[in-house]
Amino acid sequence: MTGKPLPYTALAQTGRRELLDLLPIPMPMSMHIEPTNICNFHCVSCPQSLPDYKETTGYHQHMDFALFEKILHDIKAMGRLKALKLFGYGESMTHPELGRMIGLAKALDVADRIELTSNASRLTEKMARELIEGPLDYLRVSIYALDQQAHEQFTGTKAPIERIFENLRRLRQMRDAMGASRPYIYVKMFETISAEEEAHFRALYKDIGDELTLEILHNMTGIDGVEARLGVQVPKYRPKKICPAPFYMSSVAANGDVTICCVDWSWSSKVGNLRHQSLHEIWYGAALQDIRRRLLTGQRRTIKSCAHCTWDHSHPDNIDAAGPDKIGDILRFYEKEPDAGVAAE
Repeated sequence: MTGKPLPYTALAQTGRRELLDLLPIPMPMSMHIEPTNICNFHCVSCPQSLPDYKETTGYHQHMDFALFEKILHDIKAMGRLKALKLFGYGESMTHPELGRMIGLAKALDVADRIELTSNASRLTEKMARELIEGPLDYLRVSIYALDQQAHEQFTGTKAPIERIFENLRRLRQMRDAMGASRPYIYVKMFETISAEEEAHFRALYKDIGDELTLEILHNMTGIDGVEARLGVQVPKYRPKKICPAPFYMSSVAANGDVTICCVDWSWSSKVGNLRHQSLHEIWYGAALQDIRRRLLTGQRRTIKSCAHCTWDHSHPDNIDAAGPDKIGDILRFYEKEPDAGVAAE
């Protein structure tokens, strides 16, 4: 990505073609690669707060740098991503080689843009410099409360909210002093805050964030009782008939496991592992093809991670209108097993 970065909220609307018109596509357009699932926060809205999180996921680790490098080369062998998102269910800034990961992804030019979502509590001066020099394209920062007591209750940590604020202010000052435009700083809170809290949030971060916004709160698949724990009402959304995620994205765990979307925190829809397989083998593999087929033929509820998920309502894409001819084209395409060197158009 060159030039001044677009506002983050404009990315989904700028130059975007309808996914249904593009399908089938020869490689993922977007990938989440999780540097770690170790987190210093245990937010009540996140699976990290569940008592059996480690047992359910089966891993709790940083990603080996060698595996990360291998994944990047797998991507290069297929083409180029629209977006590489270096986060999952851990705090990516706890990984000691995060800066090196961003630098390598940039050097190999694997994606139009590289994004990171963080709680910013580990955003040291050294990390800030690495993000600027990478450069990281977009930094999305989650602010959970503006009051220390509420912050501690939500995050399960005593990390001072003043430290998070100062970390971000230092990043903005360093970036501006270096004459850089990246990373673009996107600061967000949940839309469930009060009007007074929103006004306070916008006043506090107006000179730090390039963009401030409120995001919807959704009930991630498998997290029961989130409304009671948060003391709020999660909006009820009607899910799409066909979730578009497995048709354009891929999500990679710190241990190399691959699942169909970034919301499948329990990895119940695992379709392979990049330690032992190539990205090409997984994208055209039988496990992912079975998921696509079930979604396209009205069997969504037979997929554990999809059965009660409502996250897809926020997707800008809708492929529910796929008719028999389109469905046939999609399924036949991945059964043909194109050569590993095939690149995205």
